[in-house]
Amino acid sequence: MNSTGSQTALSGARIMISGPYGAGNYGDDVLGRIICDQLSARGASVLVAADNPGDAAEYFGDKYELRPRLNLRGRKFNFFKDIRRLDMFVVGGGEQMYEPRFPNPIYGHLATNLQATLAATKMGKRAACLAVGVDDRLSRLGKLTASAILSKATFLGVRDVASGNRLRALVRKSTEVHVGADPAFLLAQSQPLSCASDSKAGNRSVLITPSVDKRHSMAFIPALNKLTYELTASGYSVIYACSDLQPSYDRVLFDEKLLDLPAGASWLSPDESTIETYLNLVKSVDCVVSSRMHPLIFALALNKPIVCISRAAKMEALMESLNLDFQSIETLVTERLISSVWRCLEQDQSITSPAEVQLMIERASTQFDAFARAMSA
Repeated sequence: MNSTGSQTALSGARIMISGPYGAGNYGDDVLGRIICDQLSARGASVLVAADNPGDAAEYFGDKYELRPRLNLRGRKFNFFKDIRRLDMFVVGGGEQMYEPRFPNPIYGHLATNLQATLAATKMGKRAACLAVGVDDRLSRLGKLTASAILSKATFLGVRDVASGNRLRALVRKSTEVHVGADPAFLLAQSQPLSCASDSKAGNRSVLITPSVDKRHSMAFIPALNKLTYELTASGYSVIYACSDLQPSYDRVLFDEKLLDLPAGASWLSPDESTIETYLNLVKSVDCVVSSRMHPLIFALALNKPIVCISRAAKMEALMESLNLDFQSIETLVTERLISSVWRCLEQDQSITSPAEVQLMIERASTQFDAFARAMSA
């Protein structure tokens, strides 16, 4: 599609983008904003259905109307009224095809997205998934429900090959599944997300974004502490920062002071952090170490070297697709972690659009053109 066609492909289309925006996860919010900007650039009028519209407004700004996301458990039903005045419904970005630890047809990302997709199609609206991840642990009930409902969608787009294979197995041949890439790879190209060069980090610095998750242990903490002591003893600054501020998640590390802070190490306080301040840190440091996926993608998009501590299959799949090394958080070897960070710092392994990253950027961009063609046909 040529540039002119791309800019007008969705002209006049009124689209609802739905996701867990405004809930405190920076990755989700950045994805949502990039998706909105990409579709808006192609002529669409976008409404954002968010978990917390008030909190999301600080980042999405006044460019997009924000409304509550469908939530049967929370008795938030505005979705049904909102979707009637729109043309399309889109589940937008992130691991949204994911269940709680037990099958639940009412609560959780999978249930919410399937409910909204079913309602939209029943009202005669076109429905789609765009750049989503599909979890590898869906229950039998979840798979059966997803198969029945997503087969009615006009467009199904996923962010990785593994998710594509899982979704194809569910919908069979009823709907084509487009494999794109995570929209966060477009961060550097998104003007509203451009970040200033100034930062508290200064020169010779490493950003560490650790995680707290119900699915992994806390045994990695001693390794991070040892890494921090070695870096600060060598004159580097170490900044810890959370990318998921939801209660009982990453900020537990800050609130309960679980990480050592020798001279030269500090926290970006979750109470003072914003998406912009976090992205400024990513842009200003010499290396990003993370057990969250999206901070790694932010860093790659901003040409920063990364060290991945994997906490999920999706992170390992991403690293393998980029031909980059990683360690599992459950079997983390401290010496290998430290060696990986020093290798990044001493060899100045900046990411200057290697073929693998460039491919992700191209796939992230062209998936919006594929979406536009399918939804406007």
